[in-house]
Amino acid sequence: MSALLRTAAVVLRRVDYGEADRVVTLLTESHGKVTTLARGARRSKQRFGSALEPFGLSQVGLVLGRGSLATLREATPLRAFPALLGRLAAMRAAGLAIERTRELLPDRHPEPAIFHTYVELFESLTAAADESALELAFLLRTLSLLGLPPRLTSCARCGKLRGTRPGTFTAGMGGVVCQSCGGGPLLLSHEVLTAMETALGPEWASVAFGADASDAAVAVDQFVEWHLRSGRGLPRGS
Repeated sequence: MSALLRTAAVVLRRVDYGEADRVVTLLTESHGKVTTLARGARRSKQRFGSALEPFGLSQVGLVLGRGSLATLREATPLRAFPALLGRLAAMRAAGLAIERTRELLPDRHPEPAIFHTYVELFESLTAAADESALELAFLLRTLSLLGLPPRLTSCARCGKLRGTRPGTFTAGMGGVVCQSCGGGPLLLSHEVLTAMETALGPEWASVAFGADASDAAVAVDQFVEWHLRSGRGLPRGS
């Protein structure tokens, strides 16, 4: 019999399965993203309680087995974020951040730094005045931790430093492209690019994108979609 593994986890996705079960995708602290089958999760509220609700931290016990679907044996709430759950804008930002990063994460590859970044996101959203900025910064930080950061301080093609000039962004080229290399379709100000660069690092939760935040959001959206379409969201191979 396979060993029961206990680890902290956050819920990335829940899908009803059959009449009583639920398929739950978790980001665990010790084993990365794991898709599990929670038998009876819909029939009995006592077995898992609130531990499988989104935007919370839980302790889970699971059996990995040999297939792609692990078995969730137990789950106990560790920490809730009631201030987040009480604000629609905060829940929306958390939900979008999870949805847009879930497919970037490789299966069953330990990602403790990303796990703790999810928890930091929930903490930050409890009192955030700008939820969209946190969502955007979280995406950039996650890309950085996965080894997939956009190139922002120098040309993605020739490596020429951008300095304090604005830059043109091309997702398919991996970031900023200088005019000598053909430029790109999206012009980003120096201030926005500097904020995006800061968001790649550990101070991501304190980044403000200013009046041009929508430009940064478009750039990051295009960059994430490019990685997902190209399969580049799976850098952690076997």
